[in-house]
Amino acid sequence: MREMRTFVSFIKKYSQIQIKIISIFKGCFYFTAAVATSTGNNPAPTNVIEYIYMTFSWMMGVFVFALLLGQIRDIVSNANKNNEEFRTTMDKVSQKCGKYTVN
Repeated sequence: MREMRTFVSFIKKYSQIQIKIISIFKGCFYFTAAVATSTGNNPAPTNVIEYIYMTFSWMMGVFVFALLLGQIRDIVSNANKNNEEFRTTMDKVSQKCGKYTVN
């Protein structure tokens, strides 16, 4: 019976954590959408804390953009590498077929 109570309390705590995570996700999504839709229309910072926050937000945006470009570069690079390996293998197969006169 104790295990059942422990399991029920675990489920209650887990659902509370899940609700917190969902609300955090909603807040982040709202912030991202608000910034993305109002780019260029943001009010100018008026004090040091706002300058620091805006600079940090801008730097994080640049960092994420660079990260995405790097990931895309890796995907294209791997695709080219796989394509070259395939071509090399097919050339070897063609040479073997020609050597053994396989049509």
